[in-house]
Amino acid sequence: IEFGDLMIPDKQFVFVIGAPRSGTTWLQAMVASHPSVCSTIDELKLFDFFTAPLEEGWQYLLSLQKSTGGGRYGLTAIWTDSEFYEFLNDFVRRFYSRVVSMNPEATVLLDKTPAYSKCVEHINRLIPTAKFVHIIRDGRDVTASLMAASRGWGRSWAPGEVEAAASTWQTFVIAAQ
Repeated sequence: IEFGDLMIPDKQFVFVIGAPRSGTTWLQAMVASHPSVCSTIDELKLFDFFTAPLEEGWQYLLSLQKSTGGGRYGLTAIWTDSEFYEFLNDFVRRFYSRVVSMNPEATVLLDKTPAYSKCVEHINRLIPTAKFVHIIRDGRDVTASLMAASRGWGRSWAPGEVEAAASTWQTFVIAAQ
């Protein structure tokens, strides 16, 4: 991505990925404490909640266009493919320029969200120079941790059954690979 004048051209993007309860937050906190790293403590959810769903919708509209012999649908009626990706790139630039503003001297921009494990290809399309640190914790430990979280603070998202928790671990590990 060419980031122009939005304070980002000299930053190395690093993403910490892995299954939930694998130590991604711990690693992010340790690495983010270095003065050359800018990061937030929060999971920013940029790709899994915002840009990846937009790209998925865009690709669906393009598939409709192809299957109907060229009829244009939705945004494809007014934007070209390059205009759509220019929009996504601008959104990412604006978003991360706020993170960089917290530590403009940093050379590394670090982001972490376990769900980014499912967005690696998408992130690579938008930020081809991105690096990924994939944490793989023993699946048995992740399963136990997910089940424990489901009985308390993580009850809204953590699976409480062994099979579902183990499947969650497997899904995230395979997606990241």
